[in-house]
Formats: sequence, structure tokens, C-alpha cells
Amino acid sequence: MKEQQRKILTETGFGFTAAGKIFFCALAACSCLSMNVYFALVTTVVCAAASVSLDKKILAPSAFLMVALIFVAETAGKGGLPLAVFAGAALYLLISLSPKALDFSPSIKAGAGFGLAFSVTALLTTYYFGIGATGAYTFEILKNYRYLGFHPNWRGVFYGTITLFAMITYPRKFKKLSKYLPAEVFSVAIPLLLNLFLNPNGETTPIIEVGALSDMKALSGFKAFFPIADFSAVSEGENILFVLKGAFALAVIFALFKPLQKKNSIVSASQGGVSSLLGGLPATESEITAYTPVSAVTALAVATAFAVFCPSLVSRIPLHSLAVVFIVSAWKAVPFKLVSSAFKSRDIIEITAFFVCALGFVFTDVFTASIICVIYAVFGRIKK
Repeated sequence: MKEQQRKILTETGFGFTAAGKIFFCALAACSCLSMNVYFALVTTVVCAAASVSLDKKILAPSAFLMVALIFVAETAGKGGLPLAVFAGAALYLLISLSPKALDFSPSIKAGAGFGLAFSVTALLTTYYFGIGATGAYTFEILKNYRYLGFHPNWRGVFYGTITLFAMITYPRKFKKLSKYLPAEVFSVAIPLLLNLFLNPNGETTPIIEVGALSDMKALSGFKAFFPIADFSAVSEGENILFVLKGAFALAVIFALFKPLQKKNSIVSASQGGVSSLLGGLPATESEITAYTPVSAVTALAVATAFAVFCPSLVSRIPLHSLAVVFIVSAWKAVPFKLVSSAFKSRDIIEITAFFVCALGFVFTDVFTASIICVIYAVFGRIKK
């Protein structure tokens, strides 16, 4: 009896862990895309439910996928995101089920990882420093930085730097604790508490915060809660083209860093498709010590309670810190081991593939960079 109670308590505890990991990643993604917390909650609910079918894995929004999502949001508008996510998930599902799926070499994966990590850093630095720059892809926002000049909000930078330091050192210094209390929660909680102390009045705060995005009451009407049903955002031919480009890029990024198990790829693609129907975001797998249906129910309850009953607290979270969560996560996701294997091979084609794929994400948009990765993958198959 005691053993059973202990097991249930453990499973419940990891439900809190999953809720913190998934919800804070979803909140970071939605806040940087200027989306209401409702969509972060939707993403969390679908991720928590889908993760039950995984073994010691949970699904959470990924920093790499943000590059494609920002591209769609800046070119076709936020209204184009649901369709882009749905189409990208469907295309990735077809790739996962195909017996002749593209095989990306270690050099392509390493180059794409470096390019995407740099892109995430460039695209989200505007929130980290509070600059106000805009851009659909890396080179475009870099030019915007040059035009505007760097005029950072130093208190915001202070909060973001605390998050940066915590995201890097906390998992290393507290390995066991970080398995229970995710780095994302710990790294955002500290600047949030500091912000509440230093800036007690949210109306006159000098930094960029989640603010009104935390209020679900701001949404009204069927299409507000089910934005995929609103076709006005993609009524123009040019917008549809950008949505399809973003969907292709999402599918390629999914395929580049897909799970080892085919079943996990299908679950991840399915999550993206279901999440998009409610306006949510796609996700990739992340490790967790234990996760069961009890954990899923707990995660759903905790995330819903926090999002619904604590909007005033969510509104005070510094956007500077949420942006840094993804910047650090992006560099942690870079497959550094594959870089060494690419150079050890001394194959000029593989080394060239690394640099071309990396620079593709820096100097071109995410769609063109994805095309480059696919071309190299096809060339590699022909070569074999």
C-alpha cells in the first residue's frame, strides 16, 4: 500500500515537472510571437496528453522551430501560423512514414544546428535587449539592428542575463534538482521575483513584460479561439506562399532533428497537427525521468490553474528572460559531436556542406536554407 502511494506521489511530482517545462517553453514561444497565453495553454495541454505515449520523454516547444514560426508571423502575419503548423506537421508525418525518407548527413545536421542557433539568437536578441527591431529572418533583422542601433533597456538586459547565467549553470551545479525543477522555471522565477520587487507597479514598469497577453478575456469570438478557421489572414496569394514556405521549413527542421524512434516522430507530428487546430504551436521531444497518465493529468491541472487563475503574475514575467530561455536552449541543442565527426572525415564535400548549411540560415530566409539542406541530402544519396 505504501509502495503504491509512493509511486503515485512520484508520478504526481513529475507532473509538476512536466507542467513547468512545457508551459514555460510554450509561454516563451507565444510571448515572443505576441500570442495570448491561451495558445500557450493549448500547446501545453496537447503536449502533456501526447507525451503519455512516449517513454521518459515529453513534448515541448523547440527553439529551432521558432525560426520558421517567426518567418511566417513576420511575412504572412500571426493568422497564418495555424495553417503553417498544420501543413508542416502533415508534411513531416509523410516524411516519417515514407520508406525512402531523406537521410541528412552529420555535416548537414551540424551545419543546420549552428545556423539555427545563431538565427534564434539574432531573432530573439531584440527581446533580450528590448531594442524593438523586426525581421523575418536572420540577415534581415541584423540589418535592422544596424539601422536602429543598439540602445538596450539595461534593466531588461539585467533580468535576461540572470536567466542566461541560471540556464547555463543551474543544470550543471544542481543536476539532481534540475530533474525535478526544470531550468526554465528556475531561470524565469528569479528575474520575476526581482521584477516584482524593483518594479511593483506593472503599469509604469520600464521593461518589456508579458503584459496584456496574459489575459484570456482579451479573446472573443469563435475565430479568436480557433484561428485556423479564420482564412482572412491567408486570403492573399502572397501570404499563402509564405505560409507554405514556413510549413516546408518546419517539416525540414523536424526531419533534421527527428527522434531516433519512428513512433516518437509520428507522435510529435500528430501533436503539431492537433495543436494547430486550436491555434497552438508544434513541439519536439525532451527528456524527463518519469511520465505516466497520472503525471499528464497533474500537468494539465497545474498548467490550467496557473494560466487561468494567475494572469496578474504571468503578466509581470519579463519578456527579456523568456527570450533568453530559447537562446540558451538553441545552443544546447546544437549537435557539437557531429561537427568533429564532419571534420575528422576530411571529406571536402561534407565540410563544405557544414559551412553552406550553416551560412544558409544566416544569410537567407529559413525556406531557402531548408532547400539547401534538402539538396545536399539528395546529393549525398546520389553519391552513395
